Amino acid sequence: MPLLKTILNKIKNMETERIENEKGTAIKFSDGTMICTGTGQCPANVGYAEITFANNFIDNNYIMIANHKYQSGSNYGGSTQLRNITNPQTVNNTLAYIYSYQYDGSIANYIRNVQYVAIGRWK
Repeated sequence: MPLLKTILNKIKNMETERIENEKGTAIKFSDGTMICTGTGQCPANVGYAEITFANNFIDNNYIMIANHKYQSGSNYGGSTQLRNITNPQTVNNTLAYIYSYQYDGSIANYIRNVQYVAIGRWK
């Protein structure tokens, strides 16, 4: 069997479990990989959002990317959110922080919504 067809068959037959709750979404793959996604919120004048994942990773050896989730309107900073810097930090297997600062290094005085993707292992 050609290699590409073998790979596609393995992907097609891979079992997944999808978990959705108030914390976000987790997709668990049968090979032990897990992808968690969701959103969080940095309150006004606070430099970070505390993120609790929809499902626990096996350890804190996961990778995470985050960015600002744009919402229009002055209550959310409007287009100025696009100038913010977002920096995720792993804390443990259930929790991470997403730090959010303005381009000049200050903490914004308005609410910032952030979205993230974290990839690691569940087994």
